[in-house]
Amino acid sequence: MARSSPEDKLTLANGLNKSALFADAAKCAELKKNDGIIIFPDRQVVAMTGDGTNDAPALKRADVGFAMGISGTQIAKDACDIVLLDDNFASIVTAAKWGRNVYASIQKFLQFQLTVNIVALSLAITGAFAFQESPIAAVQMLWINLIMDSLASLALATEPPTELLLDRPPVNRTASMFTKQMWFNMLGQGVLQAGLLHWLLFYGTSYFGVPDGTEYLEETGRPSKHHTILFNSLVLMTLANEINCRKLDGEANVFAGIFDNVWFVAVLIATLVLQVLCVEFGGFFLKCYIGGLDAHEWAFCLLSALFVLVWQQVVNAVAWFFGDVDEKTPYSSAEGGMFKFKSCFGNGNVEFAHASLDSSVRAEKKRKASLRVSRSGSLSSLPSTPSGRG
Repeated sequence: MARSSPEDKLTLANGLNKSALFADAAKCAELKKNDGIIIFPDRQVVAMTGDGTNDAPALKRADVGFAMGISGTQIAKDACDIVLLDDNFASIVTAAKWGRNVYASIQKFLQFQLTVNIVALSLAITGAFAFQESPIAAVQMLWINLIMDSLASLALATEPPTELLLDRPPVNRTASMFTKQMWFNMLGQGVLQAGLLHWLLFYGTSYFGVPDGTEYLEETGRPSKHHTILFNSLVLMTLANEINCRKLDGEANVFAGIFDNVWFVAVLIATLVLQVLCVEFGGFFLKCYIGGLDAHEWAFCLLSALFVLVWQQVVNAVAWFFGDVDEKTPYSSAEGGMFKFKSCFGNGNVEFAHASLDSSVRAEKKRKASLRVSRSGSLSSLPSTPSGRG
């Protein structure tokens, strides 16, 4: 509502905040069927703008209050949540986009970290039961934690926002941060990586022709090549999955926009270089095999990491197959993003479709078009004005 009085703003904010229409399933179904109006399944989230002193109650009452930084009064600025320093309404869209980006960055980091935890924990538990010790040494686990906590958070948290964020539907305030796609991603990748590492743990000795890691350590007191291959495969698959975790909605192209984030590329390359140095030259300090790995063993580790990227496409296909009907249909501009109250006439950018024009507007357009044709043919066809000029 533009050009509304402060009392109207307060009434509107109160009414929307107290509205329980979303709880009336029958009414919501009727609105969707008859009018194409979709009611968000939770209490409405109200954003209000204002610049005057009288707008302060409405700014306070709204969930998010926007005040003007240039023309706004100090009282309005004190009552609001966000100050638009340039007095530009387009900044509201920018604020929403960055807010959604922060939320998505948290989801990406949680998805990445929990996947690593699933794999590392399963491997440590299996090693403890089967060999009375974990095949991943304590110092190696610290290096993995460094990749997870510090470097990965820096890489995933610096993802720049994209316009596609505005096409995503609003998030229910009671919804979990873990979406169905995220669960498929974490469990799917966890099963693959844990399965491959367990195969290496029990059958890697015969495949590579190396002595068992636990027995070699007991006999020589030095790190084994067996456990070094295991550790290297885990780290490289973790780095590959870091690329997968950039996407949350099952996108096929996980590399889309990767070079827009310089931090992500820099962290990924730096981590890979450090991993190579640790394995080849870390030796006794990082509990790796002294002398490093040969070309065949490195090829196996790298191919395992590449297969993680391919496997993500399988996970996406399975998630799509078992997803809900609504989730299988891409969000159209009619269902998009900025408003909690969504209609069939436009998205969060208020892009009204041509079909939303009613019959009277179409008739007016048709009349004007015929009038222009008449003008080009003869001035006498023009309607006369009150002043008598044709």
